[in-house]
Amino acid sequence: MNFIRIYQLNIMLILSSICFIIFLFLLMTNYLSRDKKKALIIISLSTAILLLSDRYAYIYRGDASDLGFFMARFCKYLVFFNILNICYGFNEFLISLYKENHKESKIPKVFGLVKIIIFIGHIFLVISQFTNLYYSFDIYNNYYREKAYPLCYMFPLITTIIQYITIAINYKIKNKRIMIPLFLYFTLPIISSIIQLFISGISLANISIGGVVIILYCFTIYDANMMLEEKKKTEADLQLANEIQQNEIPNVFPAFPNRNDFDLYALMQPAKEVGGDFYDYFLIDDNNIGLVIADVSGKGVPAALNMVKTKLLVKGAGLYTKDPAKVLTSVNNSFIDSNKADMFVTLWFGVLQLSTGKLTFVNAGHEDVIISDKDNGFDVYKTKHGLPIGTLKSYKYENNILKLSKGSKLFIYTDGVTDALDKNGNRYGINNLLRVLNKNINKDAKNLINGVKKDIDNFSYNTIQFDDITMLCFELVDKKANNHIKLREIFKADVKEINRVYDYFTDEIANIVGLDKVKKYYVVVDELFSNIVKYGFKDKNVDNFIIIDLDIDIDKRNIKLTFKDNGIKFNPLDKEDPNVKLSAKDRQEGGLGIFIVKQMMDKVSYKYEDDLNILTIEKKY
Repeated sequence: MNFIRIYQLNIMLILSSICFIIFLFLLMTNYLSRDKKKALIIISLSTAILLLSDRYAYIYRGDASDLGFFMARFCKYLVFFNILNICYGFNEFLISLYKENHKESKIPKVFGLVKIIIFIGHIFLVISQFTNLYYSFDIYNNYYREKAYPLCYMFPLITTIIQYITIAINYKIKNKRIMIPLFLYFTLPIISSIIQLFISGISLANISIGGVVIILYCFTIYDANMMLEEKKKTEADLQLANEIQQNEIPNVFPAFPNRNDFDLYALMQPAKEVGGDFYDYFLIDDNNIGLVIADVSGKGVPAALNMVKTKLLVKGAGLYTKDPAKVLTSVNNSFIDSNKADMFVTLWFGVLQLSTGKLTFVNAGHEDVIISDKDNGFDVYKTKHGLPIGTLKSYKYENNILKLSKGSKLFIYTDGVTDALDKNGNRYGINNLLRVLNKNINKDAKNLINGVKKDIDNFSYNTIQFDDITMLCFELVDKKANNHIKLREIFKADVKEINRVYDYFTDEIANIVGLDKVKKYYVVVDELFSNIVKYGFKDKNVDNFIIIDLDIDIDKRNIKLTFKDNGIKFNPLDKEDPNVKLSAKDRQEGGLGIFIVKQMMDKVSYKYEDDLNILTIEKKY
């Protein structure tokens, strides 16, 4: 005790400085929860002021000057004031811990009682300044404890006991490390206060509070770092889960490159890393296609697991029968048998006969589909709904039937589309959805869905997506109206334009032959475009241009690309084919590129007309 008595002013200064530094660090910290950060700021700042005030109270005690009289009384008031503030801050810290470990529970009312006791303690402290209830000063500015002095410790002591009992009864703290500073907070200041009641001249309780606060901060930061590491691991796991989930959903388009009798595109954007929505499509045979969209109750990993299970059940049964009612009746029974979490799935499943447009479907508690025709545009097609999957064992679903005409579009979606909110809490709603669908009615399935998504994003700007957004659009193509695709684009005669050239034709050709097969066109286009730039234009000129026409004849299954340029007259086909049997050293230089083009394409032709070089390549697909 003599050591503390001798060096306590220095100890207070050191501890106070450390607490001030902790306070500054906390102001800059952004990875603690808001409640916990607020509590630690109150605790650290109050402790820093407490120790500094206690130090100056000792320094000015016995100083009979005007400054001494003021500082001794003011600093003593700050000591007891900040002890109560520390109790309040610690109460807030315990509340933040309770929220972390009891997310679904209400905060115990006893924490409110603690706040009332602290408030009463402040009232008694103010009264003591005018009545010498706790302590007094003589004419020489010497400090004396009064009979009611133990009362000033009763308020912190009572709050501490209440907090300790609350934790012992109600708390289920996952991280046991934080129990070390909590135990020290409950024990050290109480023991020190009891000792201090019998030994005057030292501030053992305040010094112990300073030590406990530093330990509490260290453990909290250590705990936060551990939680960040765990969060990183969890995020990595969720990212992997997202990749697995995305791989479970067909997301390569065009879905069926060799089919030109229908157009299909879908999009799923989870609200979290993984979601409960899904879509699916699969050919049952050459004339029937199955279409699925669903929304699993809940969010996150549990919903994602049930999403995968439901998708497999639907496709597994759907590939063997063209009767959606039988499929969903079977899926419902299988789902319920393993549905320990009591989740459910709203699901729409239909089988479309491509030759006739007959659509047989079941709506298991899902959103009504939206259908377009040439005369009336998009509108909701309302039908009878069955129960969601997972609701009732042995429930029998019933089929609905409708007829799609050539050129009609079918749009199915989950409620995340219409339930999207703007910054004022307004829903996107069905009217906005119909408006943007009709605005984009003449676009293909992909551009129509992208148009809807863009409109939702604009509506929900600066808001957080709270539900998965999933859409699928299917069009029964009218081949007579869509037997030709023609595009034209003008490019600068510059090799830097080549990436823009790729972008120009990639989507259209990929929709016909598939993205993997379109790469061979890159080789041909790169060779021709580069050669035209290199040999057709000796002088760089802003007026140099290359026109590329794309013509896809769907009926004849033919893709034609025509290159037109205003360069010097040059026919690359006049070049004699190289002897590829010779080594590169013995072979005549040049001509290999156009030779490769001729080998890869079905037809290559050249003509010079209207002062333009015109080179045409054609390929059957």
